[in-house]
Amino acid sequence: MSFQVIKTFKASNDPDYEAKKNRVLELYDIADGKAPPGPGDPTVVFCMDEFGPLNLQPHPGKQWAPSAAGKGDPAAPRRRRRRATYTRPHGVRHLLAAYDLGRDRLYGHVKVRKGRTEFLAFCRYLRSLYPPDVRIAIVLDNFSPHLSTRKDQRVSEWAEANNVEFAYSAVLRILAEPDRGPVHRAAVLRPRRHRPPLTPRASPDDPPLHRVAEPPRRQPDTSRACETRKRCLTRH
Repeated sequence: MSFQVIKTFKASNDPDYEAKKNRVLELYDIADGKAPPGPGDPTVVFCMDEFGPLNLQPHPGKQWAPSAAGKGDPAAPRRRRRRATYTRPHGVRHLLAAYDLGRDRLYGHVKVRKGRTEFLAFCRYLRSLYPPDVRIAIVLDNFSPHLSTRKDQRVSEWAEANNVEFAYSAVLRILAEPDRGPVHRAAVLRPRRHRPPLTPRASPDDPPLHRVAEPPRRQPDTSRACETRKRCLTRH
């Protein structure tokens, strides 16, 4: 963690912002033991999120190697250059991770895709960590595979059948996400990148841009030309 200064922020425009925020904070208090769980409240809280795509990236390094000219000595060849990673012939991977606030443990699965099917498979794994009679809650964002649609109701049907509560965070804000570290509080402010000041519009009197970019031209020395002309006139 590092100290950061936030000068501007973007407020959430979610109409259910207060209700979602209070519910997530209530689940955090239950997981930390600050508040007793009420009737129907979960006793286990997970913070779940995806991270990806994951791919192998070359990193620069340093080492001692024998000096060589040209191709070098076959017995002691040069160090191979870093391979470029412009193409992904075998695709990329995605990390699905969940942080258990009570046990202080992080669980993760690496998948080829992060669709609704993979999300439900990871949720079934989280459900298997506790007995079926223990109600659990999963705090997560509004990523489309996390939601139920008119054509696909698998998420809501699975949660109702397996004693699971999905606590969705508000729009345009960040909660405890595993890839950002085990944060136990809600960050209701979202930093905004500072924009450069707007440049004034060009006026008709301003020179063209290609003239501005050109280096200053060297002015010809007219004094020497005048002196040469005078000498020619006096001779004649």
